[in-house]
Amino acid sequence: MQDHAEKYTKILVGYTILQTVVATPPHSTQNRNTLKMAPPQKPLPEPTETELEILHILWQMGPSTVRQVHESLSGHGKLAYTTVLSMLQIMYQKGLVSRNDSERAHIYAPALSKHQTQRQILGKLLHRVFEGSATELVMQALGSARPASAEEIGKIRARLDELESRRK
Repeated sequence: MQDHAEKYTKILVGYTILQTVVATPPHSTQNRNTLKMAPPQKPLPEPTETELEILHILWQMGPSTVRQVHESLSGHGKLAYTTVLSMLQIMYQKGLVSRNDSERAHIYAPALSKHQTQRQILGKLLHRVFEGSATELVMQALGSARPASAEEIGKIRARLDELESRRK
């Protein structure tokens, strides 16, 4: 296990040095041997519908085994245990979940909070569908098939008041 960690660290350091060399123009006075932090990772890929269902379970239950996720999903439809296992492995590879494999039964947890995931998906939707117009997005959401409840309208008003007070 120690040997694997050392190899990973060497690869990471090599990648960082390569990034520094590639990013430094030839006429720069910057020392090319200076290590820099690797650029921030790209946003995570948007989860599919099934992946979102699994994330909802993990947000609700907290870190869980494949069996626990499978049992929670069994009420939503017929997914085989191996399908849930494959989905979680794919989600791990995509970076959507983290995995603790120190025990025999691996424990999976969401990589981002529910709020962070909602913001990321909403940001993509805002730019892709509404051309960056928050007004259009809100107007469409409020005019959707299901009208907003009095409680939801109250929350929207409170948020608008908060935003308005910040601008003053």
